[in-house]
Parts: sequence; structure tokens; C-alpha cells
Amino acid sequence: MDSSRNILIIGKTGSGKRSISNAIANTTLFEVGGFMKTVSQPPDNLFGEYNNGEKHFRFMHVTISSTQDDKTLEKNVANALNYFQSLNLVLLVFKLEPIDTQLCKKVQTAVSFLEREALSNTAVLVTFCDLLSSRAKEVAQQELQESIPVLRLAKKGTHMICLPQISCVQASLINFFRKSNDENGRLLQNLCNKDEMEVSTLPPTIPGNIFNRVYV
Repeated sequence: MDSSRNILIIGKTGSGKRSISNAIANTTLFEVGGFMKTVSQPPDNLFGEYNNGEKHFRFMHVTISSTQDDKTLEKNVANALNYFQSLNLVLLVFKLEPIDTQLCKKVQTAVSFLEREALSNTAVLVTFCDLLSSRAKEVAQQELQESIPVLRLAKKGTHMICLPQISCVQASLINFFRKSNDENGRLLQNLCNKDEMEVSTLPPTIPGNIFNRVYV
């Protein structure tokens, strides 16, 4: 069985892409500045890899912003897809904060550049959900999906997570957040380990780039 895992992570700066990579690979290596290498110009794509003895993880981070032009965004997503022969997981990462309408449009555009098959391996992550109640998480998830309807097609679901650095947590909350980090780490690892490239359940008559036709 192939032990390699190819993972594409798309999100704005500061959304938690490196922390998510650490949690999946069960390492702290991605906190080290400069470990990931630039693979695009401007430097919106970063690549890093790590072998934990059982699996070889390859991560590509695509940075997205509300001011990014669509041609640059398309090129960055294409570069990321071309870097891997196959993908095990695509993660669309959002920081819990007020909805940015322009960023939502850019995410919608980025997803439209993915191949249809990638939807079977796509999950949505909302980060910095520290201490949110279950009801608050449901509301945040609903608001995000209403702002970016295409996210409903992500076959691996939407997940609200928090991955704080334990060294920055108050002493009285360390045990709570250590347990939370462990649980969220297992969630991310399970998403990565599920069968890759499942057969899409989308109607086969819809051509490859379906999103502008369905949602715009």
C-alpha cells in the first residue's frame, strides 16, 4: 500500500495552514520559519514534506486573498495540482471571523479550478473555534455555507476546529486544549486516511467546471 499522502491546503494568511499540517503529520516541524519552500512567483504557494516513519506527507499550501486577481489564483491552483500526480485530501481553511464577501468570491473561484474528482477528497475547516458551543458552531457553519454555497459539495464535510499552541495557553486551560488538540489531530488524520478519489456522485452529464453554471 502506498504510504504517501498528498495534501492541498487553501486558505488566507493566518488561517492555520501550518498548524493543520503539523496536526496531520503529528509534528511541530512546520512551525520552523523557512522550512517550507516557495514554488510560485509571487510566493503564494508553499511546499513542505515530512516522513513520520509510517507515512510520507507532502503538503502544498495555496494562499488566497480578497485582493488576488483571478488569473494569479488560477495559476497558483494549477501549479499545486500539477505538483502532485494524485491528491489524497483538499482542505479549504477559514478563520472564524466576520464574513469577508470578497474572500468568499475568491474561494468560490478557487474551487471552480479544482477537478471534479477532487470534491470527493475535499473538506472545509473553520479554525480558531476555541470554546465555541455546539450551537455557535452550527450557526457559523451555516453562515459560511450560505456565503459560499459551493462548500456544500465538499464530500468530506465541514469541521470546526481549534489548534492553539499549548505554550501560549493559560496554565489552567492547558489540559483542556491539549485534549482538544489531540481530538482535532485525530479528526484531520482520519480525513487524510480515508479512501482517496472516491467516485463522484455528481450527475455525469455536467461538464468539468460546474460551479459558475450552478452557483453564479
